[in-house]
Amino acid sequence: MQNICLDYLLISSNSRKIYQENVFNGISYPNNYIIQYRYDLKYLEKELYDAIFNEGIYYIQSTLNNFFKNKKCALSYFHIEGVKTELFLFRRGIIKHAVYNSDINRLLLFIELKEFLELEDNTLTIDFKNSIIDKFNDFSTCVFDLQSRGHIFENIKTAKFHQIAYIFSSLIQAKLFYTVTLKEKFNDFGINEYSRVISPVLDLSTNLSKYKLIDGSNYFLEILTFEVDNSKYQLPSKKNTKEKSNFKVEISSESITINQHILDSGSFNLNYIDLMIKPISSETVNTSIKLIEPQTGFITNILIDIKKSKFRSILFALSSFIVLVTVPIANIFKNFLTSSNNNINISPFFIFSFIVFILFVTGSLRFLYRYFDKK
Repeated sequence: MQNICLDYLLISSNSRKIYQENVFNGISYPNNYIIQYRYDLKYLEKELYDAIFNEGIYYIQSTLNNFFKNKKCALSYFHIEGVKTELFLFRRGIIKHAVYNSDINRLLLFIELKEFLELEDNTLTIDFKNSIIDKFNDFSTCVFDLQSRGHIFENIKTAKFHQIAYIFSSLIQAKLFYTVTLKEKFNDFGINEYSRVISPVLDLSTNLSKYKLIDGSNYFLEILTFEVDNSKYQLPSKKNTKEKSNFKVEISSESITINQHILDSGSFNLNYIDLMIKPISSETVNTSIKLIEPQTGFITNILIDIKKSKFRSILFALSSFIVLVTVPIANIFKNFLTSSNNNINISPFFIFSFIVFILFVTGSLRFLYRYFDKK
């Protein structure tokens, strides 16, 4: 357990399906991934609204961005059931960018996701009197300002995915909860604990995260899921490998082929989706992978840029050159061996050169066939 100082609570609720999807995606995306939350201006704390709009901060984008940049926040969920209400903090985040969209009159906050949070006994020691929460009994979402209160949470601790999924399984009407990690797959080792985690990068055009993958390479999505229908509560195990299907996977490009397999262990399952990136002809291909929750249709959209491998391009040129000169070099060897001088001595260097030449040609043909399908 640790004391955590926060500047804002970014609150969603169960009043609308889209807000529940915000919470669902706040759980699904990996650490350091940047997602967007949008807020109607009337649901900003008065002090926050006055600071942004009455003082004219929103007129200058850079000033607005600096106002919010690197502020600490917690993604939160306000559950309303009749007259009973509960507030859950479930994930820490850092605001990396802020935009005021005058066309829709919304404040857009771009949050870099961090660790999961769990409040001990799910209690909050916050005085909501005269706050935005106290003002709107039927509010949908809001930004609750903690800066002026200087509030420090003393009863909060970091949590694991299975703890968060178990709590929210009774709050959100999803059949399946999951969290995603993208890793590089090594051909010699396959999927194992040594696979390198791929970190998301910032797309400056959208202020959201995306992954940059290299064509001709292999990756995989490691997805830990929790099925609400299964009442047995246990952690993942690799002993049982019964195949089963759950969420739907959609890919917006033919540049990626997938192979999905699941390790079934009861409530929690380890899912692996192999991503085989095909060679591309252009420098970049923009695509995405969508994971669709089966009951609600909630979409987790993973943005991907496929980059052409410069190293593989060099190898392609070199291999093509070697194959191209195969015939004239082979003729040189043939003429040398069929020389009219029958007493010719074949030196070890000649034999070594011939073997190296054969290996280069064989390797080049294999490379062209495997990565570029040049038959």
